[in-house]
Amino acid sequence: LKNVRYNSAVHLGEQTNFDKEHAFHVMKLSGRIFDFIKLKLGLTDEEREYLEVASLLHDIGYSISHSDHHKHSYYLIRHSEMLGFNYKETEIIANIARYHRKSHPKLKHENFLKLDHQSQELVKKLSGILRIADALDRSHKSLVNDLEININQNIFEINLKSVNSDPSLELWGVNVRKGLFEESFGYEVKVKYET
Repeated sequence: LKNVRYNSAVHLGEQTNFDKEHAFHVMKLSGRIFDFIKLKLGLTDEEREYLEVASLLHDIGYSISHSDHHKHSYYLIRHSEMLGFNYKETEIIANIARYHRKSHPKLKHENFLKLDHQSQELVKKLSGILRIADALDRSHKSLVNDLEININQNIFEINLKSVNSDPSLELWGVNVRKGLFEESFGYEVKVKYET
């Protein structure tokens, strides 16, 4: 089933002419963050899959319009035939993609309001991870190939590893986009890069 679901997501990305390299790179980075934090928070492999699919599809809204593309990504995921995912799962994935940038999830947003409380909390956490992973490929050049992550008291330290060239844009991006992660997990994010 996992392959059907995964192939269905990739197919939707290809139909909308997504930036495949960026999408797969963000999926890889979000997976690294998820795997580090999942044991501490009791997150599941199924929830990792929601994050992977949302990572692959977070930018597909560009196929409709550049401005508000996150909202268009929500719409496209929500109204597509993704095989193997039920209504609730599709709604969760669409919301994670919706909140990869701009506004944090709010109850005044109809798409967020209709989720049950548990799903709302999950969307906040997984969107928080996606925002950081997306920021780590801000330049769309796959500069950051690996991460070393540590939790030191309440500080979530991300050290950038095997970096191809100056990641100033990525470092800036994480600092701009880390708020939702910090709110959802209760950690302060510090991102470091030592040349």
